[in-house]
Amino acid sequence: ACEAVPCLIRDSNGIAGPGCQCADGFQGSISWSGAEASGSCSPAPCGIANSTFKSGLDCACALGYVGSIQWAGPTPSGGCTPAHCPVANSNGEDGPSCACKDGYEGLFWQGAWAGACEAVPCPIRDANGIAGPG
Repeated sequence: ACEAVPCLIRDSNGIAGPGCQCADGFQGSISWSGAEASGSCSPAPCGIANSTFKSGLDCACALGYVGSIQWAGPTPSGGCTPAHCPVANSNGEDGPSCACKDGYEGLFWQGAWAGACEAVPCPIRDANGIAGPG
């Protein structure tokens, strides 16, 4: 009885026999000569707007953007939209422009804007000593 030969090409889908092809997020070609598979797969380019534009499975939404990127073979789909900026004492600008107002600090990116914009202590001698922009 004939059995499908294992596909051992790196970054392939690992399906034995002629069903072997590059895995999602990768591009290239795999061919067979008798029971021998040959070819290669490399990370596919990612042109999704507001992403990191890194190739293959390393492609993700850039800092300040949220969403998801999926792969069907070498083709990416999905999207990345500006992340909401709901932090008090921030500029309220969605996306990568989100920042604390002047005189405040403490905002950071953790897959979403997080932290608290708190008044920065006033280090200037003989000033009113009030933290923040006051």
